[in-house]
Amino acid sequence: MVIVVSAIAAGAFIYMRTQTQSLTYNPKISITNAQALQWSGGTLIVVTVANLGSTAVVLKSIDVTGAAEVWSGAQTIEPGQSQSISHNIPRQIPFGEEITVRARAVDSRGMTIEAAEGISVSM
Repeated sequence: MVIVVSAIAAGAFIYMRTQTQSLTYNPKISITNAQALQWSGGTLIVVTVANLGSTAVVLKSIDVTGAAEVWSGAQTIEPGQSQSISHNIPRQIPFGEEITVRARAVDSRGMTIEAAEGISVSM
């Protein structure tokens, strides 16, 4: 009887621990600032990505509609922190054009997390 009770208690403990870990695991990123500035040398893209989740993520890429991948790399962002990326696109995106900036990150489990923000190109 003692063995049965111990086995049930151990099973309940493992179940509760697994549930608690999955509830506190929340990878999430957000673009907190995005600008597209047209200038004589192209279009400067400035993006700030914040980690709003409970686990570190690795920022892998930033792309812009019509411009393919703007930046790729591996920048770790800890929970509550942010990372700013600036990159110049050689062509000028027309002033006032609406574009979408998309950031992609990967969490420790290999899951891809995305955030997107629509912005207007300014001078």
